[in-house]
Amino acid sequence: MGMPRVFSGRRGRWVALLTANGVVQAASGFLMAWLLRDALEISRGGLPPWRSAAGIMLLGGVMLALRAREASDAERLGQDYVMRVRLRIFDRVASRPARTTGRRRWGVTMTRLISDLNSLRNWVSLGIARSIVASVTIVGLLVALHHFSPLSASAALVVILACGLVVASLTPTLRKQIREARRRRGRLANNLGEKVLAAHTVRQLGRRRREHRRIRKHSLRLRDALVRRVRTRAILRALPDVARPAAIAGITIAAAVSAQPASESIVAVMLVGMIAAAVGDLARAWDYRLAFEEGRVRIAEILDGPRIVESRGAVSIPGTGPLDVTFRGVGIDGALRPIDLEVGAGERVLVTGPAGSGKSTLVALVARLLEPDRGEIRLGGLRLPSIRMDALHEAVQVVSPLMPLLRGTVEENIGYAVGGGDDDEWIGRVVEACGLERDPLLSPHGLDKRVEERAANLPEGLRARVALARAAAIRPRILLVDDPAFHFDSEAMRALESVIELTGATTFVVGPEGLRGSPWDRVVELERSGAPVRSSGDHESDRHTDPFPPGALARRGGLA
Repeated sequence: MGMPRVFSGRRGRWVALLTANGVVQAASGFLMAWLLRDALEISRGGLPPWRSAAGIMLLGGVMLALRAREASDAERLGQDYVMRVRLRIFDRVASRPARTTGRRRWGVTMTRLISDLNSLRNWVSLGIARSIVASVTIVGLLVALHHFSPLSASAALVVILACGLVVASLTPTLRKQIREARRRRGRLANNLGEKVLAAHTVRQLGRRRREHRRIRKHSLRLRDALVRRVRTRAILRALPDVARPAAIAGITIAAAVSAQPASESIVAVMLVGMIAAAVGDLARAWDYRLAFEEGRVRIAEILDGPRIVESRGAVSIPGTGPLDVTFRGVGIDGALRPIDLEVGAGERVLVTGPAGSGKSTLVALVARLLEPDRGEIRLGGLRLPSIRMDALHEAVQVVSPLMPLLRGTVEENIGYAVGGGDDDEWIGRVVEACGLERDPLLSPHGLDKRVEERAANLPEGLRARVALARAAAIRPRILLVDDPAFHFDSEAMRALESVIELTGATTFVVGPEGLRGSPWDRVVELERSGAPVRSSGDHESDRHTDPFPPGALARRGGLA
């Protein structure tokens, strides 16, 4: 999935309109020059001055309307292109594996989504559009100038070529400065974003002044980089201001050499002014182009990154009810050694093991949040890659801090993935199972309680129960729970047990050994290398015992 083509689809039609706009602007400029010369040559039997003046005013209005239409078409072109790129970035980020190689820093990602997309918009709407119109206008006006005064046209052409040489000489420097400013901006955004999210950590550890100095240093470096870029850009954009008097001087010399009439010299000066304005548009467009090239390269890195794709001929999962899960030699380098495991439909499995043993990796593979480096996984007898992604999402749900609640109300979060009102009764049962219906932590608003960004205003246990209700509302056939809140919050643990009984789903829960007294059919223990060292059997007799057996908290460093 690469960058979309600028001129494809309806954008090609807008480009054609902009080209026609430039032709009409050039023709209007020629007619204005012709009327001006005719008005200045009254003695030669031209039109009455008032008619020429009225014609010039009318053409001026036409030019104004054309520029307004040009601006609106250019903005449509740019916004449509940026929308397509933005959607592609979102689709790629949404289908990215849970773990990717290389660093993906929050500040840098936001810089790309905002700054780079803005550079793309500037180039497409202000750069391409103005380049097309200005190029057509310059050619048309040069032809008109040649019609009135060939020597003046030659002088103007020489000045335009000189401007082109200056732009070519400035391009390497400007490209380097754009790259440096972008790097400085990304570094500042990354550092500032990280420290804002961890503001309490910075303050508690007494590093506020230190981080203040770092942010100031990065800001000053960004300022210096932007000043250097603006200085070079100012030279680039000031070229028309220098070219205009130079061209007028050339016209004056040409008039003196050829003894051309004063009327033609005046017309030539007017046309040169219009050409200089178009040259200024080209200079600005080139600046936008250089910024676009850098932004395009960086955005392409995101679009060309790894993603989880749906196989051709993917199928839905037949039937209803819980699904069996089979692992055959499944492994991920550095995270999970090849593992063979069969879990029957409706089984409740506790996955335990030391830190780094691959517990979270194992359950993430079932939801296809990760792709294995080797082996295969089957759900209900179907190879995981052969299942349609929407069918997989309907069948498999994950409860994890990596999938936070969204801003809105508690009720909106619970019903986020449920369509229509046919599931109201089921959602009511889910809410009751999760203990949310009359929870004092939600008073006085109940399910209408607002959820802030990343649910920062909710206690951890309540946050986990709402996330569990959101997953259960979809009637999952496989439920994957990887949230430590369930292991240390008794209300959350009771909600999990109730939801398991309600849904009957095949369930994987990542947890410590202290949860052995909970309702698991099997306990799968992983060693640090990721290989299962024991898969114990039925725990039917322990299903309704205390989820916190004596000494469980003490073994985890808490109070006995």
